[in-house]
This record gives sequence, structure tokens and C-alpha cells, in this order.
Amino acid sequence: IMARIFEPVKMGLFERLHAFKDIQVGQVMKKCSYVSFGKQTPASQVLQKIAISEKQYTFPVISQEGALIGVVYSDILRTFTSAPDLGLFTIVYDFMEPALSIKETDDLRLALKIMLEHNAREIIVTDENGKIVGFLDEAGIGQMYYRTTALSDQF
Repeated sequence: IMARIFEPVKMGLFERLHAFKDIQVGQVMKKCSYVSFGKQTPASQVLQKIAISEKQYTFPVISQEGALIGVVYSDILRTFTSAPDLGLFTIVYDFMEPALSIKETDDLRLALKIMLEHNAREIIVTDENGKIVGFLDEAGIGQMYYRTTALSDQF
């Protein structure tokens, strides 16, 4: 399914996904509990929590004030597996990446565009105040694509 969505985008035919302009991210995102970190969290704690988080790929880094300041991706496990000594003296701040997020009121087409530009499997969804309200992942987009194309195929 994802290949069917991404192929028109790769071919420069992003406008084929016009139906996604009428769908808000909030309609598709998953609301769930999630693991987050502070920028001073030791790498060893991060690795333990990521290893047991089965359905989360993007881990928010939150400031003491509660603002989203960065992300840690589950792919970091590979880095630390190949260089385990790094985990002994690093903290989240050393390996976090810039925060990638979208508002729940933004349209799904914009979300897909951002995810493709950044090669992201999952993106953080925030409300108008910047508070995390959920996550949008490839599976959610794929399911919505299927529903919208299945409906259009019936007409």
C-alpha cells in the first residue's frame, strides 16, 4: 500500500493525493501513551526504554518547561549496538535530532510531504499550543489511503 502512495509522489504527481487535503491529521493520528526523554537522560536509560517500546519509533525530547525540543529515533539502537561504549558517557542531548512535528489541524497531504522529505516513518502531532497529542505513522496514512481510494473506486 505504501508503495502505491509513494510512487505518484516520486514521479512528481503529488497532486494525485488531492483527497488528503480534505483530511486533517487529527482524524488519522493515533492517540496513545508514549515514552519521552529529557535532554539530560543518560543513553543507557534511553536504550532500555526504546528496546521495550514495541510500537513507538519516534521519542520526543521534552524541555523542563514541557516544550518539544528534539526527537530520538528507535534507529539509535543500531548505533549503540555497534558501539556499546558510547552509552556509558552520552546523554540524549548528544544524539537527539531536531523535532519533526505537525499540528493536528494540518492536512494529511502536508504530513505525508513532510514525512517523505525527512524519510520519517512516524511524526509527532501537536495541538495549537505545541502540546503532544499523538503520532502519525505510515500505517495510519496507508489505511486512510486505502479507505479513500476504495471509496472512489466504488463510484
